[in-house]
Amino acid sequence: MIVLKNLEVYSPSYLGKKDILISNKIESITPEAICEISGFMDLDEHIAIPGLIDIHVHITGGGGEGGFEYRTFPLSHEEIKSSGITTLVGVLGTDGITRNVENLLSHAKYLKRNNINAYILTGSYRIPPITLTGDVEKDIIFIEEILGLKIAISDHRSSYPSRDLLLDYVTRARRGGILSGKPGYINVHLGNGKDMFNPILDIIENTDIPAEQFLPTHVDRNENLLKESLNFLKLGGWIDITAEYDGKIPKTIETLKFLINNNADLNRITISSDGNGSKPLFDENGRFLKMDVASPKVLYEILRYAWYNDKEMFLKLLKMVTENPGNYLKIKRGKIDIGYYADLLILDNDFNIKYYISNGVIYKI
Repeated sequence: MIVLKNLEVYSPSYLGKKDILISNKIESITPEAICEISGFMDLDEHIAIPGLIDIHVHITGGGGEGGFEYRTFPLSHEEIKSSGITTLVGVLGTDGITRNVENLLSHAKYLKRNNINAYILTGSYRIPPITLTGDVEKDIIFIEEILGLKIAISDHRSSYPSRDLLLDYVTRARRGGILSGKPGYINVHLGNGKDMFNPILDIIENTDIPAEQFLPTHVDRNENLLKESLNFLKLGGWIDITAEYDGKIPKTIETLKFLINNNADLNRITISSDGNGSKPLFDENGRFLKMDVASPKVLYEILRYAWYNDKEMFLKLLKMVTENPGNYLKIKRGKIDIGYYADLLILDNDFNIKYYISNGVIYKI
């Protein structure tokens, strides 16, 4: 065990100056810990925040809409650590042919070996889903790292499944979660299509599947989707915002202000990077124009911006990239609290990451 002394602690709520005693978990948080029983690090003039939880990362790469030359490459553990991400969920995207769940699982195990808490989702944009065992339910029950199912709707690259077919896979994911003690959730890629939330709203309104079983992502890609997400939150659902920052005022902060002004439940909102995923630009006819790549570091960069410019917004953002996703995934991560895993970032007063701590193992950045 080791004592991290004299830290300004954001748990994500502000706790003041504390000492934190850690093993692989957080053992105590006190005004002053006894150093003789353990090693210690004096971290005066540093702050501690929970390690970031990125719920949507293309760890094996994304892309391909413009051909093989536009594919992005797998993420290294060094890239992820320098981005402050201690826990992530790896996903597939448009390409479920040259990339598969086997690739995804293999890369998650590589990241875990390097002390990053890596989970994955089965499925991709395709229906029937790409799976490992041949069945969504079996994937979730028998594969430790698989927490749920990825699907895509309202997008010209999705499969446009019928309500009954979509419901079949949704219930398989839910049942798999119940039988394995996992969330068994459905990550729903939302495109710019006319149907918007309608395929999942149809299921929620006409079956017993609860809204919280779905996690719609990219809800901030256009104004209409963002407005509809307010209604989805009122149904008891969760939403995921895709972080964007171009070096000016982050679009994500403007999105969050809109949600706050419309009385959204901030406890049911997560923010993810879509890291290493392709960002294709299409014309009005769906023809590919060009490709950008999402950075996994965007969550940290937005937090850093808010740290300097709006401390109140910083606290709200921090919760959405730590505690909220931890709660949704039903894991004891994303919070500096007794009994939670010791996943922390130690930063200096300029918000530079100095130490990356995952499961109590300390890395100097």
